[in-house]
Amino acid sequence: MNDPLPVGIIGCGAIAQLSHIPCILEHDERFTLAAVSDVSASLLEAVADRHGIADRAIGIRTISLPSSSPSYCRSTSCEACPSAR
Repeated sequence: MNDPLPVGIIGCGAIAQLSHIPCILEHDERFTLAAVSDVSASLLEAVADRHGIADRAIGIRTISLPSSSPSYCRSTSCEACPSAR
């Protein structure tokens, strides 16, 4: 079995909190929630603290994942979650 693929979330709003993040956490054998980013510092801090995510960034340009990590979630789609396709 391969190591879980690190996934970053861009945007920590309601859709991320109610759909994308729970889906990624539910499939922890395949994915790890590695980083989060949002334009709201207070929302970013709340979501990152709730899930123990150290890699966090305000805005989208400073989030960094390994180059081997092609997965990402944004507010309108989540390639990690088959149910969201």
